[in-house]
Amino acid sequence: MVFGSAILGMLIRRKLPESHLSDESKGVVTLSIGVVGTLTALVLSLLIATASGTFNTRNQEITVIAAKVIQLDRLLRRYGRRRTAYVLCCAVIRR
Repeated sequence: MVFGSAILGMLIRRKLPESHLSDESKGVVTLSIGVVGTLTALVLSLLIATASGTFNTRNQEITVIAAKVIQLDRLLRRYGRRRTAYVLCCAVIRR
C-alpha cells in the first residue's frame, strides 16, 4: 500500500504547478504530517491505556471471584455432605 501510494505521488507530482512544489509548501506538508503522526500516536496510546485498565479491572474481578469460590469450597468441605445444602441456602439468603 505504501509503495502504491509512493508511485501515485510520483505520477501526481508531474501534474502539479510549480507553486505547490516550493520549499515552503513542502515544509507545510512535512509539518502537517508530523501533527497527524503525533495525534495518531496520542490516540493509540489512550486506546492502549484504556484497554490495559479494563483488562486489569477484569483480572482483579476474576481473582476475587476465584478466591470466593475457594473459600466456599473449603467451607463446604468443613461442613460435609449433609449440611452442604443448608449452608448453600444460608449463603444465598445472606447475599
